[in-house]
Amino acid sequence: MLTQAAIGSLLEGEFVDNHVHPTMEEFYFFLKGEAKITINNVDHFCEKDTFIKIPKDSIHSLQAITAIDFIYWGIAI
Repeated sequence: MLTQAAIGSLLEGEFVDNHVHPTMEEFYFFLKGEAKITINNVDHFCEKDTFIKIPKDSIHSLQAITAIDFIYWGIAI
C-alpha cells in the first residue's frame, strides 16, 4: 500500500540523518543534482535520472552533494 508520495528537495550540504522504516520500503527518483544515499553502511551516489530502492529495516541516510530535487514514494510492506 502506498503510504507516502512527495516531491522533495535539499540544498547543497543538507542531509537526512540515519533512520529506519520497519514496515515500509522507500523509492527515490532524482530529478536534479548529486546526492549520496547510505544504506546499511554502503554509499550509493545518485544523480539526475537515478532510481533507487531502500528496503524495509535498512538503516539509511541522504546527503545532498549539490542541490537536489527528487520524487519519493513509501510503500508499506
